[in-house]
Amino acid sequence: MIKKLRHSHSKPEAEAMLPGVVSLIDKLAKRGLFHKNKAANLKSKLSRFTAKIGEGGHHHHHKTRKTS
Repeated sequence: MIKKLRHSHSKPEAEAMLPGVVSLIDKLAKRGLFHKNKAANLKSKLSRFTAKIGEGGHHHHHKTRKTS
C-alpha cells in the first residue's frame, strides 16, 4: 500500500490513499514492526510527497554530496 502511494501520479488518488496508509503505519508501529520514530518519518515523507504531486517534478531530488 505504501509503494502504491509512492508510485501514484494522481494527487486526488494519493490524497484519498494517505489516511489509510497513515493508519496502517500507526498499526504496524503499535505492534512493534516499525519503531515509532521510523513510522513518524515515513508518514512525514508520504504526506510531503502527496503535497508535491502536481507541482511539476515530483520525483525524488537528492542533493549531491561532496566527497573529500
